[in-house]
This record gives sequence, C-alpha cells and structure tokens, in this order.
Amino acid sequence: MIPTMNRKKHFMSIVMVLFATFCFAQSDAQKIKFELYLVDSCENTISKVKFYTLTKNGKSFYTENEDGVVFLKEKGTYERSTIYNEELKKYTFNTFENVVDTMAIETIRECYLGGTNITFWGYCCCGEKCEGEQTSYYANGNIHIKGNFKKGIPIGKVKIYYENGSIKQVRKYNKKGERVRTRNYKQTNE
Repeated sequence: MIPTMNRKKHFMSIVMVLFATFCFAQSDAQKIKFELYLVDSCENTISKVKFYTLTKNGKSFYTENEDGVVFLKEKGTYERSTIYNEELKKYTFNTFENVVDTMAIETIRECYLGGTNITFWGYCCCGEKCEGEQTSYYANGNIHIKGNFKKGIPIGKVKIYYENGSIKQVRKYNKKGERVRTRNYKQTNE
C-alpha cells in the first residue's frame, strides 16, 4: 500500500505525464503533413519525390530528410517548386491535415544540343525525338503540351497548357523548326 503523501505524488506524476502526452499529441496534430509523388508515364512508375520546396511569404520549407515529407506549422497559401518542371503550384491549407499530391514528369520536353553553345534543336518524347502528333498530360489528366513533330522538329504550333486546362502559351515554328512567335496567356479559373 502506498502512503497518502506518496499517493498524491504518484497521482500528480501520472497527471503530469498524461498532460505532457496530451500537449505533445496536440502540438503534433497542429501540423500539415505534405507528401508529393511523381508519375513517370515514360517508365510507367510512381515514386515519392524526396526533395521539393513549399514557400509562404518568402520563407521556404523543405523535406527534413529523404522521406519526402514536409511539415508545416501554419495554415495558409504555399507555392510548390520542384526540379521536375518549371511551374509553381499553389496550395491553400485551411486545416491541419495530411496532404498527398501527385505531379507528372513531362513526357514532351525541349531538347538541346550539348557542348559549349547549348542550343535548342527540337522536342523529345520520353528521351527520343518526337514524331507525329504528340500529347503530354498532367497527373490530373489535363493536357500539358500538344504538337506535331518530325524527327523532333516542331511543325506549326506547339500548345502548352496550365494544369487547370486553360491555355498557357502557343509557340509557332517555321518550316526549319525555328520559333517565330510566342503568345502567352494568363491562367483562367476554368
């Protein structure tokens, strides 16, 4: 049997441990856990992106290790950037939650000649010169890039779209595959 004074101390110790556990659980629950996956249609693979950045008000948040998870302590709007494409994607978090998103690696990319003078020469589809009508898609199924090609050289127009499906840019090429005109469009909320 525990003496009365020791019972009070024992009870207080248990209360303190429970309180500390509750506070720790609360602080852990007050975070946004963000994970990003990459869909590679060329290789037919899905993999976790281990390194990317989420930025809010000029402050950047990164993965803490190679697990690909970013923990955010504040709600709000963040922009995601990766090495896999040039577009920034915005996220607005209104609650503390676990968030998982996917992005598609571009299957149609501009190709460059190597050497000291890196110059554009055409488009590659999954590492090979694009041939015929080609379309690349975002992970959400919307068109990303669409165009006609012959041995990697664009024929006529190449259209580039925002992830929401609205047109971003139209590039017009001459018969030699040289870009003669670019028309940019602002993103719409379609």
